[in-house]
Amino acid sequence: VLGSDLQIFQQLFEIHEDGDLEGRIILHRQNSIHQAAKNLEMEPKQVELFFKSAKELLYKARNKRPLPFRDEKILTSWNALMISAYARSGLILNNSHYVEVAGKAANFLMNKLFDNGKLFRTYKDNKALYFGYLDDYAFFIAALLDLYEASGDILWFQKAIELDKILEKQFEDQNHGGFFMTSHEHEKLLAREKPNYDSAEPSGNSIAIFNLYRLATFTSKDNYRKRADQALLAFSQSLESHPMSLTEMLLALDYRLD
Repeated sequence: VLGSDLQIFQQLFEIHEDGDLEGRIILHRQNSIHQAAKNLEMEPKQVELFFKSAKELLYKARNKRPLPFRDEKILTSWNALMISAYARSGLILNNSHYVEVAGKAANFLMNKLFDNGKLFRTYKDNKALYFGYLDDYAFFIAALLDLYEASGDILWFQKAIELDKILEKQFEDQNHGGFFMTSHEHEKLLAREKPNYDSAEPSGNSIAIFNLYRLATFTSKDNYRKRADQALLAFSQSLESHPMSLTEMLLALDYRLD
């Protein structure tokens, strides 16, 4: 595409015949315009004009290729995390637009992914698919509580309580505390996992416990606190032995102690 001007481009980017990754060349900016101009004994303005032209030529060439696949699914849990982020930002920054964005997304989840008393996990091509997992419920309840705090709209609070009732009935371990990853209506597995590791995403149990303490504060109903305490006790050994793997749960514990 660039022909004889390739050597100018090579001064700006690291380009090797062998490539950077499995024989492919990954364009990586190495030098500034001024450094490349100095190496090539050219005026910086010349190199800058070339670079602008070269980018346009390469962009047109790239657009002839098939576009990369884009995952079109809308996930309940990830959207809930984003709703929380917008709602909290709106509250802290006193920005009503952020709160409106959060509310619009929450309405979408309630209208499209909550049906007949069940929260679904994914939405694509006008279809909600697969029963929701623990993180879908826990993250969305947290998002609704964040929206309630940010907007003062009691509707979000009522929806949070409604979802928690389903979580209690379908996911909670009534005997030992904590929450299973799957509901009673999911496919029967050899073992029902109780997520207890906060990584790039918090675990469903960490958020669910925090939600219960927040609900206890909002409602003054002690049953929420008792359920949260029982869940914390279920993970007490993990909290003692490797607390750094449950950082989000430590926040819930801190909230409880405070």
